[in-house]
Amino acid sequence: LTHKCSEYMDPYYSKQYIYINDAQNKMYKINTQTFEQQQMIIMGQFNQMMIQTAVQLFDKENCFVIACQQMFYINPKQQLVQLCLQTDQSQVTQFEDCVYVSSFAEFIAVVTKKNSIYQTTLLSTDDQKIQEIRSFEGWFCFEGAANLLQVQSWIRASQNNGNFQYIDVLDSTFQVKSGIKTDNMFFTFFGPTYQKNIITNEQIQHQSNYLKKYEFESQNDIKTKKPVQFIIKELNEAVLIEELALKPKEATGKNFENALKKGYWKYIFKFPTKIIEQNKHLLDINMVDIVNNLFSLHHCPLEVIYIAIGNALENESSTLQAKELFVKAFQANKQLFKEQNQLKQLVKELKHQINEDQQQQTNQLLLNQLKNMEEQIQQIQQQLNQNTGKINLLDQNTNLNKSNIISLETQAGLK
Repeated sequence: LTHKCSEYMDPYYSKQYIYINDAQNKMYKINTQTFEQQQMIIMGQFNQMMIQTAVQLFDKENCFVIACQQMFYINPKQQLVQLCLQTDQSQVTQFEDCVYVSSFAEFIAVVTKKNSIYQTTLLSTDDQKIQEIRSFEGWFCFEGAANLLQVQSWIRASQNNGNFQYIDVLDSTFQVKSGIKTDNMFFTFFGPTYQKNIITNEQIQHQSNYLKKYEFESQNDIKTKKPVQFIIKELNEAVLIEELALKPKEATGKNFENALKKGYWKYIFKFPTKIIEQNKHLLDINMVDIVNNLFSLHHCPLEVIYIAIGNALENESSTLQAKELFVKAFQANKQLFKEQNQLKQLVKELKHQINEDQQQQTNQLLLNQLKNMEEQIQQIQQQLNQNTGKINLLDQNTNLNKSNIISLETQAGLK
């Protein structure tokens, strides 16, 4: 990058652009397709005239968020500004004395400070309007999920591994609840966190629906789209790899097991061989989860893992997709394996099973087609029978009418 990012800021992604600020509190956006970097320029009104101005923030840290294609940032006057990312037009909101802003999906939490007293206001937005939902005394902020953490209590919990207070914004009562900080970070849908015990399925579903609506449905110019959860998984894994490089002690048996369950194969490949050998029994224990997460196995050319998975997949109950993914991963890495004979035998057997499974699927497809044809023939036969019955009835009516006519003619002749 031509401008150094502030080490304290949180970048945001929206519609092929990454948004950052530098150490001078200036805003930039980076095109993820071309890597072109542009300073953020907005349209504003001055003396009843529309002018272009560069976006300047109040501070280096937590002074902007993106929600529903809208950016909300704190300007040098400590006002909260709403900026439409599609039109670059902005307007100053009614919030002043702002010091901090955070977000989750369509929710924004803005912190103000007046006379040394902090207050947090929870807002929600759609594509244009913002709605004020509730205000809370004190400093609260989002930390990945839909939970507003009470900052002072979180600082104490971080120091003493104690309790902290939070508010789940999807809970309509907005009740202040108590949570316990975990000793270590855990993998979650929202990434690594010390607050895994307060994340709910409702929060995961809400975030997934939000991303589908605002980040992927309207991106018709992107040729290849990945499922939302797959992209989030890739980002989470990238964070874990970076943390492992900075903190080698994170290569623990517990983290190895969690990575196996999630299919973080790039991350697993970064583990020391000694740790993997010491914990290889976890492969058999977690094999059900492992065979359901083989999409990126080719990123992990470790023989001990391939042998364990290959032996498990020989079981006839394994799915065709799992076998195909394993064989594909082996083909990508076979030159790196020392025990090729053992793995080759496993792959040979799996290929045989794949051919049989594919033949069974083909046979079943043909049987289903024949069954459908039989049903169609029966329906046609029933229709023919119904039509034949109608024709016979018409013939009977015709004959009856002829008899009536002859009878009438005879009676007329007698007269």
